[in-house]
Formats: sequence, C-alpha cells, structure tokens
Amino acid sequence: MAKVYVYGGEKFKNRVEKLLDSQGVSNYDVINTLDMIQELIKNEPKQYFLIDEEKIYEPLFIHKWLKFLIPKDAIESTLLKENGHYDINFSSIDNAVRYISLQQSMNTQENKEEREFIEEKSDTQEDKEDEVKSAESEEIIEEEVQETPEPRDLTALTDIDDIDDTEMQEAISETQIN
Repeated sequence: MAKVYVYGGEKFKNRVEKLLDSQGVSNYDVINTLDMIQELIKNEPKQYFLIDEEKIYEPLFIHKWLKFLIPKDAIESTLLKENGHYDINFSSIDNAVRYISLQQSMNTQENKEEREFIEEKSDTQEDKEDEVKSAESEEIIEEEVQETPEPRDLTALTDIDDIDDTEMQEAISETQIN
C-alpha cells in the first residue's frame, strides 16, 4: 500500500492529519524538513505527497539574484515535475484526502482480485498439467500397443511367400514349444 507524506505549515499538517484519520488512512508520515521531503520525492516515486501550496514555488529568473524571495523551506516545482509528483492538483485538501482514500481502497480491492485471479490461474495451470501428463501417458500406452502388432492367423495362408521372416520364426518357435 502506498504511503502518504504530508509537508507544509503547522495548520496545514494538523488539518490533513485530522482528515486522513477521519477517512481511515493510517499509513502516513508528517515530514518537517525540506531535505527529507526532497529526498523522499526523489526516491519514492509511487508514494503520495500532500504538500501545502505555500511550500511550492515556481523558479523565476529573478530568483537567481534575489534569493531572499524564495521561502526557506519551499520546494521547487520543477523537482516535483521531474519526479512525477506534480500531475494532480486539488482545489481543497478534502478532495485530495478523499482521492487518496479511494485509491488505497481500490488498490486493496485490486490486490484481492489479483490474488484470486492468480489462484484461479494456478489451479487451471495444475489442471492443464495433469491433463497433459495423462494425455502423454495415454499416448505412450497407445504407442506401445501400436509397436506390438497382433499376430496374423497363418492357417488361412495358401502361399508361403506371403509370410514374413519374423512371422515364420514365430510360427516355428510356437510349434517347438507346443
């Protein structure tokens, strides 16, 4: 299950925590440092990040010379875009938390359905393997039966040239045994 990381001001973090708890999302962490959130964004591409929009800034040309205009604990939007975390924006925190809750419940349902599907496939695969094994053993038995031909009734033959050498040898050995 994907983890939710929360980063922002104190009011934002408190509100998001309450909403996550009310929606039943328990797999979340509150991040307090800029370095930690930047590292997580780079290293955790499949996770959810709820970031206060006050903590995201668009780099402007002027920021190169006037760095004091950049909030000290703000994340550059290009970092989010480069790592695939800037694709969904919500107009309210409520909508974002509902979205995460739905995604996690859908993932749980998909995982359950996927496990059931895999179990069905493995049962079907075992059945197919059993069928193949039984078909192979039937083929082997049929081949053995075909390899040992039924002896011909030699009493109805009128010409000695119609008898094979092996049939002649068998007939001779049968008469010697009897």
